[in-house]
Amino acid sequence: MEDLESLEARHKKERRELVAHVTSLKKSISKGEKAKRKEVLAEVEKLETALKKKHEAERSQFLVKANEADKELKNEVNGDGITESKINLSMQSLTLDKVPNADNLAQNGKPKVNRQKARLVIIY
Repeated sequence: MEDLESLEARHKKERRELVAHVTSLKKSISKGEKAKRKEVLAEVEKLETALKKKHEAERSQFLVKANEADKELKNEVNGDGITESKINLSMQSLTLDKVPNADNLAQNGKPKVNRQKARLVIIY
C-alpha cells in the first residue's frame, strides 16, 4: 500500500508532466490559427479537470483505506486486552538510557569556550 507522502509526490510529478504537456501544446499553435487554439484550450481544460478528478478520487480512496486500517488496528488492540497505557509502559521500559561514550568524554571534557562572547565582554 502506498503511503500519503508517496501518493502526494506522484501527484506532484503528474501535475508537472501535465504542465509540460500543456506548454508543448500551446507552443505548437501559431498566432493565426484561432480554431486550432480553441481546440487546444478545450483539450487542456479537459486534461486538467480529468487529472484533478483522478487525484481527488485517489486521495479520498487512500484516506478511506487508512481510516479502515486504523479501526482494524484499534479493534485488534482492544480485542487482545492490551490497552494504550500498557503499551506505553512497555515502551518506556524498553527505551535505553543514554550512556555517554567514554571517547567523547575524554575529548570533550570541558565545554567549549564561546570566544565571541568573551571578546564582547572585553570590548564593553
